[in-house]
Amino acid sequence: MKKTSIFAGAMLLALTLASCSDDYNDWAAPQTNPQEEAITISGFSAAAVPAIDLGTVSGDKVAVFSLNAGTLPEGYTLSKAQLELVPVDGKGQYTIATTLEGEAAVADLTEMVEAAFGKRPEMRVFDAKVVLNADCNGQSLRVNAGEVKLQLMPAASNYTVKYYIVGKMQGWDATNMSCALYPHDQFVYSYTTRYDDDANLKIWSEDTFGNWNLAYGCAAGADHFTEGDFVQNGGAIVCPEPGSYYTFTADFSTMHYTWTKCDDQNPATFTQMGLVGGMTGWADGADIVMTQTSPCNWYADLTLAEETELKFRADGAWDNNWGTEINVGETFYGTGTLGGKNIKVPAGNYAVYFNNITGQFVFVAK
Repeated sequence: MKKTSIFAGAMLLALTLASCSDDYNDWAAPQTNPQEEAITISGFSAAAVPAIDLGTVSGDKVAVFSLNAGTLPEGYTLSKAQLELVPVDGKGQYTIATTLEGEAAVADLTEMVEAAFGKRPEMRVFDAKVVLNADCNGQSLRVNAGEVKLQLMPAASNYTVKYYIVGKMQGWDATNMSCALYPHDQFVYSYTTRYDDDANLKIWSEDTFGNWNLAYGCAAGADHFTEGDFVQNGGAIVCPEPGSYYTFTADFSTMHYTWTKCDDQNPATFTQMGLVGGMTGWADGADIVMTQTSPCNWYADLTLAEETELKFRADGAWDNNWGTEINVGETFYGTGTLGGKNIKVPAGNYAVYFNNITGQFVFVAK
């Protein structure tokens, strides 16, 4: 770092003394290595802007920083600017082009925040470095205008986030996504089963799965309450009566959960659950067998070479089969009824979840 600083200072001094004339041809390194470390020039500094809700921006650009400009070496003019960003508690690193006035395209910012955190409309934070380019007769100079905090919230959409239970039922495994919560709408999710053993659980979203600091848990610490609030990095959420059938419901619009005891504590159980349809020729004995991940909940990986229709059925027989008239390509979740109509599924690879108490199902495209 010391050598880099000495080099940067010497380079700036040389630029200042030699200005930018056509006779100066010896210094060629910067134009052949555009990613060399940006230097600091006195007077150039960036300032943060207030938090941005991308859903309320009316134009196609929005200010992401403001710039105080210093004095460049003689002959140099600013040509472009960019942000180099690292999300706080998110994933990836990003570069966003901006105008010299500090504006960035809303589309670029939206794509970045969704890639780093997902589409949930929450305020997200990025550490951002403002880098400017100055040019003169083919020579280029990168200027570090400082670092700012950039706060962005993606626009609300009809996108429904996938959430997963982590707990005893899947071995507290940070790689095991076999227990998906079943959506009712964009915000309300549930999971019905017999909560055995310690009956503890937490929740991960599809974008934070595996990060314990971002797992949702009880705001009051581990509990056996029938309802409560949940927060990221909270305590374990515990079923009020371990060993009993309950429906756990989480509302992500209010960050509140409830436990509801099932009236039927002896629901129908099956030896096997399978997927039957066009991909199996609707033939007996050809069902794609699902794995039981918790009492009355089932999981399978499914690959379809072409669009097909299918149903869930128990023990390879038509006595208990579930379906509903829905296209998974339009809505990836739903509730099947006994003897219901076929479910239409486009070609693709899916993680499939099914609950034989409620009839709820989820098809997560991979």
